[in-house]
Amino acid sequence: MPAIVTSDLLEPELRAVTRAGGYRTDSETIGHALETLLVANRSLRVEAAVLLYHDGEVTLARAVGIAGMDSEGLKDVLARKGVARVVDEAPADVLAGAERVNEWPSRP
Repeated sequence: MPAIVTSDLLEPELRAVTRAGGYRTDSETIGHALETLLVANRSLRVEAAVLLYHDGEVTLARAVGIAGMDSEGLKDVLARKGVARVVDEAPADVLAGAERVNEWPSRP
């Protein structure tokens, strides 16, 4: 089967799909194509979310949405890949919160 999209016709094909599909802009067409690709390929979706998070392009919450998994699942993936999680809290605030938790009475 011959390729549907070829590098020599990429721009003309993009413009044709934009017009034929009723998209307002080429960017809107590309966005829809990427969404379709990511929905069809879960592993690519997770990898893209990890890379976007690693590069600081998205928050953890946004990466969770892109990956299509729960936050604990994505945190596990990040840990396996050695990607450090960014805490948006100041270190002093994190320590103060940890101290408050340690002060809670333990349950019998």
